This record gives sequence, C-alpha cells and structure tokens, in this order.
Amino acid sequence: MLVGEGNVSRDADPGTPSVDAGVQAAARVVIGAVVVVLAAWVAWEFMAALAWAAIIAIATWPLYNRLSAIGGERPQVLAPLCFTLVMACFVIVPAMLLARQIAEGSGALLASLNSLGLNGIAAPPWLSRLPHAGQLLDQWWRENLSDPNALVVWVRRVNLENLAIWAGSLGGAMLRRAGRSE
Repeated sequence: MLVGEGNVSRDADPGTPSVDAGVQAAARVVIGAVVVVLAAWVAWEFMAALAWAAIIAIATWPLYNRLSAIGGERPQVLAPLCFTLVMACFVIVPAMLLARQIAEGSGALLASLNSLGLNGIAAPPWLSRLPHAGQLLDQWWRENLSDPNALVVWVRRVNLENLAIWAGSLGGAMLRRAGRSE
C-alpha cells in the first residue's frame, strides 16, 4: 500500500485519518491554479513582450524549418545560430538607425537651445489675438519667456524632481496604452 493514493501504510498511525484520492486531486488542481495565477501576476508587465515573441516565433517557424533542413543530418548548431543572428538584426539595425537619427538631430537641438538662451522665446503672433485672455497671455509670455534672463529664472524655479516623476508616470501610462492597443 502506498501513502498518497488514499491508502494508509502499515507504519502510519492508526489515529490519522486517510486522505481521499478525490480530495488530493482537488488540492492539486487548486494549488496548480494558484501557481498559474501567481505566475501570470508576476509576469503581467511582460505579457505584451511575450505575446510579440510568440507571434514572431509562429510567423518565422516555416522559415526556420527551411533553414534547418538545409543542414541535413549534421548537428543542428549552425541553423539556430544563423537564424538567431538574422532575427537579432531585425531588432538591432532599426535601433541603430534610430540612435543615428537622434545623434544627427541633437546638434540642431543644441543650437536651438543655445539660441533660446541668448534671445529668449519669441511670443507667437496669434497669442495676442486669442479671445478673452490673449492680451494677458501675451504680456506674461513677454515678461517670462521672451527675456533670456527671466527665462533662466523661470526654468530654475521648475522642480526637477516633480518633473521627473511626472515624466515617468506619463511614460508608464503611454507604455500601458501601447501595450493594450497591440
């Protein structure tokens, strides 16, 4: 007789009640479900990436099979290596192009920021024509943003810690929305 199959072994204490096989099966199902739910909860932030990984794996599977068939009976090391490198290029090359574009545009951004530091930010012509608050907004703009010294004072009053927290929450919200739309 085995313990754990609803039977009691000869060495078991006669006062200990036996566990029914149905109860054990139900306990296994409940514990398994709890583990799955907890794993999904831990991995929730990665679900969008996992979904994309599954889509890419399913979409590229026929191409991988053709590539691995070329190798024949030899050890299958070259096909997975080549396929992984090709798939990595689909991620790395666009990221490098993006970084290059950002680097090329950074010079123009720095020149613009330098010009703003020397000349201030000119008020747009349409601002004073806004109904009700146009004149007030135009006056505020000229006092705070058009004068470079006032602009420096105004920027120094900005709380960078609060700005960083706000930017982080905004970025997180945008990523969550992007994950839902996919």
